[in-house]
Amino acid sequence: MVVNDYILKIVQSALSNAGSSDYPTSSLLKDAQRVANLRRDYVNLWWILQELQGSHKNGLQKIDCEMKGKFVYSEYESMGKDYLMKWINERLINELDANGEVIKKDQVYPYCIYDIEERIRSIDMQFGSLINTKGMHTLDVYYIEQQNARNRAFLNLQREQYRNIDHRIRDRVTNYLVDSEMQLIQGDSPSRYFEDNKKWVEEKLASYDVAFVDYLNALNSHLSKETDVDNEEALLDIRKILWCYANHICPPREEVTLCSDGKKRMLTNDRYLNRISYILFERGGLHTHTEILNQNIEDLVKRIEKKTNWLAKVSMERYLKWKQTSV
Repeated sequence: MVVNDYILKIVQSALSNAGSSDYPTSSLLKDAQRVANLRRDYVNLWWILQELQGSHKNGLQKIDCEMKGKFVYSEYESMGKDYLMKWINERLINELDANGEVIKKDQVYPYCIYDIEERIRSIDMQFGSLINTKGMHTLDVYYIEQQNARNRAFLNLQREQYRNIDHRIRDRVTNYLVDSEMQLIQGDSPSRYFEDNKKWVEEKLASYDVAFVDYLNALNSHLSKETDVDNEEALLDIRKILWCYANHICPPREEVTLCSDGKKRMLTNDRYLNRISYILFERGGLHTHTEILNQNIEDLVKRIEKKTNWLAKVSMERYLKWKQTSV
């Protein structure tokens, strides 16, 4: 509940700022990114990242690869197409000639919100750079003001197009924040998708081996108590789940094995991470999305090991302190 109250404050502050033209859409999107991350709302985090990063340097492709490991493939494929089309439709723009006439209709401006905002600022600066005719000869004023009028008309058309893109994105993120506020007030904490996905994973693991049920029940029990001892036990439960999963997909073997990613790995009983990585590359091949997923797994295990060691150290220090005071 404390976390939800904290997120709700972020949402309401962002919505308050959304009514101000001085608060840029990029800042509103960063607020939305914080909300989506805190709520583990990967469904909406996907398009929020698209808005923030754009297609520059394969930005959209990298986001797709990151999200591929968070959804079953059919949902990933469907959502990916849907978000791409919405992203494209937001950025439709006409290519104009110097006189403001349309050369090509419905072109896509393939950049992120920061580039769009910078483009608007650049156009505003060009208005200030128009030739000042004060003090000029009347004839010169006539011709230069005609040129200035044409330039103003062209710049106005350009600015209007980019502002329309900005407004469409702003409406999208504002609607997301309004929906998030309503869900938080009604007590819907993390994303519903996260809970549904968690349930699907637990049921899938239980179908492999009933031992997963005991481990998952123990994990949920320890997490609900939130003491240092229970947190330490929860980390051990996660390691047991990963070890049990590794046993299911890749039974241990003694010999060193060359994996599809070109690395040699020990696949012994204690090397559960190696065994998961081995199967990941054997089944998924050497692709960007498998490498990202493998990096995420490695990062998870490293953080689990680091946190487990820290909690064990803290527990030992507390035990020794208690022992000294009790003597």
